[in-house]
Amino acid sequence: MRITPAHANYAKFQDFLQGRKKSPEIISLPFQSQSYDLLPGRDECGPAGEDLADLEIRENRSFEYLLFTGNPGEKSKEILFLFHGLNERAWDKYLPWAYSLWERTGKTVVLFPLAFHINRAPASWSSARTMTQISRERTRNQGALDSSFFNAALSSRLQENPRRFIWSGFESYFDVIQIMRTIRSGRHPYIHGNAEVDFFSYSIGAFLTELLLMQNPDNFFSESKAFLFCGGSTLQAMNPVSRYILDSNAGGALMTYMLGDLQKELTLNTRLTRFFRRTWELGMYYMSMIGFDSLKELRDNAFNALAGRLKICALKKDRVIPADAIKKTAEPAGGENSRMIDILDFPFAYSHENPFPPEGENPETVQQGFEQVFALAEDFL
Repeated sequence: MRITPAHANYAKFQDFLQGRKKSPEIISLPFQSQSYDLLPGRDECGPAGEDLADLEIRENRSFEYLLFTGNPGEKSKEILFLFHGLNERAWDKYLPWAYSLWERTGKTVVLFPLAFHINRAPASWSSARTMTQISRERTRNQGALDSSFFNAALSSRLQENPRRFIWSGFESYFDVIQIMRTIRSGRHPYIHGNAEVDFFSYSIGAFLTELLLMQNPDNFFSESKAFLFCGGSTLQAMNPVSRYILDSNAGGALMTYMLGDLQKELTLNTRLTRFFRRTWELGMYYMSMIGFDSLKELRDNAFNALAGRLKICALKKDRVIPADAIKKTAEPAGGENSRMIDILDFPFAYSHENPFPPEGENPETVQQGFEQVFALAEDFL
């Protein structure tokens, strides 16, 4: 490995690599988001005492993403985007995933952080002391359940302004388009202009991937395949309340807004209304993925069109994005779609947030579960 990016425990990953036959080159590349101006300004960001508006947060605008590659001297002709879940602060748990995908498929793996996640967030949001204090206040003064220093920053931000979920998601969407334009223009230093592009996407990253494939901007993803892990349902079916994702107050505020207030707001002449009108097709696909009954025919047709290019691996005991909800979303018409989803159930105590627990379980059994998932991904991708 040539570099040690911030926000990742590379000592632990080095241990993971010990005894393996080959190691990837891990390359860190700079990225300047051209879509940050979608984000809320000072007039939309809540209390006057907040230091910066969302669009002013430097870490989110200028950051680095990673490549796992075998031969950096030759431009890759096959790449695999790896998208993470909601409320992640480091790449740690995803580095073995990226390694396994790189080793099994031979494709260059692109670890691209979503807006305000990983190294796109201020360091203060990961401060145990500061976030523990905020969590205690949310529990004591607001009655929040499942509050912790892990979810305090995101919970505070989304409860204060649930629109942030939409705006940051669209920034992530257009950031992916931006990097794709760099690739297709031939200007990417490590990826060939005609490279095949596929996805391995987890949790909320699966939601983003579905939108990219449904809308297929500039025909970038006409042939792309996507393997979705622990994700793929409509937002309505998700339960983000967890000590590692959102506390109860933030989860309630987000769902109330997305499943009710958003529809009302879109009938008004707001900035969000104007954005949805300007990006009409994308907006329709987005709305179809919010509720089960929202634009169902459009969503069903889109999933039917993706049959053969989409594979979903759900976990039976997943409480955040339940397997049954994924089936209800992605298998509307049976036929080809009935083979789209595999539901696994491991013989150890796993969760959505930690599908492969590193401690407290038999390591060999956990490794078998890991191999089962990534063998499915290898076969499909």
